[in-house]
Amino acid sequence: MRSSQIEKSLLKRGLMFMSLCTLLSSTALAEGTGGSWPPRPYLLRSLVAAVPKLLESYHPETGKFGTEPWVYQDQMSIYVLAAAWSLKDPDNPHYHAPKLLEAIAKGGEVWFEQQNEDGTWRLLRKNGDDWGKFRSSYVESHWIVTYHLMSDALPEASRRKWETGLRRCLKHVPDILAKASVHNQPLRHALALYVGGVCFKNDEWKRAATAYMAKTAAAQDPAGFWSEHSGPAVAYSMAYPWFLGIYYHFSHDATVLEALRKASSFHLLTRWPDGSMVACMDERTLYTKSVRLGDVGFSFCPEGRALLLAQLDQKTHALKQDAPAEYAANMLLFGGKGQAADLPETGPGTVVAIGASEALIAHRQPWHWAFSGYTCELSKSRWMQDRQNLVDVFHDKLGLVAGGGNTKLQPYWSTFTVGDPAQLRITPGKEKPNFIPNIDLSWTPEAATLSERAGGTDMKLVYAGVECGVRAEVDEAGAFCLTFMAPPGQRVEAHLPFLRRKNRVQLGSGEEIVLTKKELLLGSVRIGDHFILDRLKVSVPKGAMLRWPVWQHNPYKKDGTSSIGSAKLVLVMPFDTVGEYQVTLAHASGK
Repeated sequence: MRSSQIEKSLLKRGLMFMSLCTLLSSTALAEGTGGSWPPRPYLLRSLVAAVPKLLESYHPETGKFGTEPWVYQDQMSIYVLAAAWSLKDPDNPHYHAPKLLEAIAKGGEVWFEQQNEDGTWRLLRKNGDDWGKFRSSYVESHWIVTYHLMSDALPEASRRKWETGLRRCLKHVPDILAKASVHNQPLRHALALYVGGVCFKNDEWKRAATAYMAKTAAAQDPAGFWSEHSGPAVAYSMAYPWFLGIYYHFSHDATVLEALRKASSFHLLTRWPDGSMVACMDERTLYTKSVRLGDVGFSFCPEGRALLLAQLDQKTHALKQDAPAEYAANMLLFGGKGQAADLPETGPGTVVAIGASEALIAHRQPWHWAFSGYTCELSKSRWMQDRQNLVDVFHDKLGLVAGGGNTKLQPYWSTFTVGDPAQLRITPGKEKPNFIPNIDLSWTPEAATLSERAGGTDMKLVYAGVECGVRAEVDEAGAFCLTFMAPPGQRVEAHLPFLRRKNRVQLGSGEEIVLTKKELLLGSVRIGDHFILDRLKVSVPKGAMLRWPVWQHNPYKKDGTSSIGSAKLVLVMPFDTVGEYQVTLAHASGK
């Protein structure tokens, strides 16, 4: 299904969540915007309110922001301060404030002083990780945009340091872009280079950046997402319009507008009713309850403006909370404006296909679920997760209850495995593990076929030549039913991971277990015919087991360690002598 078909599906089948449908009639939003973008008074108020807090973290004696240990990201506060300093408005008391100018100037000098001669920085983390020398597109983009706002006002000594540091890092970017595939980091490099070309009147830089922006637009999947390995990088795809949008503000390059429109349609499709994002099809990041607001690029088309309004309503509860300061700055300085698209009512029993039915997202209120059929080869990169968890389940009152994204070295997050899962495991403290070990285990599918049928969805999967399947539907009593199918005696296991919603699980036998870091493996006899996890009642078929904690391999920690909050409680179903397991999920109200 191409992007134009997706849009027709939006209109014809009524795919929109209730939060979207009620958005434009929301009193607070309607009074502030009337269904249009941007809500400027609210954004300006949010920006102005952020300034005192940022200045509290500023150390005049050093020019540094933040707490020890200092990391170069701490200085990014100067961009928000520069936005407040530069925006002339009767309701902005920080316009051209000398105190802000001093903090901004010295803050930029710190980047220069901490910079290596080759334009790199030391990539340190607050947790103590040291990743070595790094060419930071984040520093480049924040610094050059701040320079664009402040260059004429900077003291001469500061300006010389800023310009030396900016030229030192940006001069390497054309070579980076010439060799780079489409990825979020070089895209940000390209944005910084284009703005640098504007500031320093360097047409060669602008041409190199424009060429990479065109390459990025061409690489977008027809369904509206970007991939960094194979299939959607859902969360990171939401960042691409950020960089493309600021680039569009400076360049007015129409090449990127269609890409921004397609991205808007994709992200309208792949959000749960609470504004969080579907994670089972994401090749990069785990599920999070947080609502991604979107950014500048979405403001240049009606579909994107509808998404921005919907997400902002979810995030801020009808504008009662301030927007994030950098978000407000981006929108006020570089965003588009205009009417949002009309949002259709939610139709009963909607199923939407992503791409050529590589993924299905179904809505049977109060249940919603997603099947991901994206398959690919395993990646050696720590950043590209295994496409293993293929089912997400969401409930209107409980939120996301099952699934929640992908990881590495963790077969018990896989919808199915063929072989011995014990052969694949996380080794605590190992910084460079083998992510593709040569073992007798298949934990990601080699083929997938998804289909819609009356009342539900089906998924057929192939692992090491063994055909497995999952069926999802809502029964007459309103419970959500998942049926797992596989041939017995072929060393197949099915796994259904549940998010750690609370630290206690109540077993059907009456026993209550506290979920600590202690490993648990509970058989169906001890469990009983069900368990309850924070108002979610899950039936337990005979022969199934519960395993806890099933850890994530965290790519953002050098040793892969993760918190107990990202661990899963997994229902394990071995197909030793049976060929089918049925699991029902229900809302256990008040328990």
